[in-house]
Amino acid sequence: MRLSLLTALILAPAMSWALDLSALTTKETNALSVSGEMSQFTLDDGSLSGTGIRADFLHAFSRKVSFELFLSSAFSNDKSVSSSFTGYGGSFYYNLFSECCGESKTLNVDGVPLVHESQSRGQQFQVGLGLNQYLLNGSEGVYSASGLGVGANYVFEVKSWNIKLSGRFADMISGGNKIQATFLGIGVLFPL
Repeated sequence: MRLSLLTALILAPAMSWALDLSALTTKETNALSVSGEMSQFTLDDGSLSGTGIRADFLHAFSRKVSFELFLSSAFSNDKSVSSSFTGYGGSFYYNLFSECCGESKTLNVDGVPLVHESQSRGQQFQVGLGLNQYLLNGSEGVYSASGLGVGANYVFEVKSWNIKLSGRFADMISGGNKIQATFLGIGVLFPL
């Protein structure tokens, strides 16, 4: 609103002949998030849980569809079993509400930036489907598990920080064993 009012004033017929006016709009389509994550793996003969860190790279194809690549690592909380988990994968997400990306507009007069307006990402809720690959490093060996997963992300702003809450469920197979995994995370999202 402020930008269009200023544009109208500058383009007034008395002054427009002397000014070179240009406007530039950019969208932040890429972001990086770093989260703390709790993991729970349910196997045929028991379960393992752990806490760790997760890094995500997100790219928005449009205001509704985005892709996320992740890398995560966690260590077991159980005193009787020593294990760690390393995972990677990707998911496509559909944005149910709000904009996926922040946006900035700059009005230049004679090549000099006159007005800069930024619109934050705001709140967003995404649901998605993806592929997961996990390496379960235990005291008796390394097990590779892969399979489909579903997830949801909720992003909101607190004092100019983008906070990301995430939850995922994966149904994976390791050899002949079925593994189900649940992940809960909270972190910070940084526009790139």
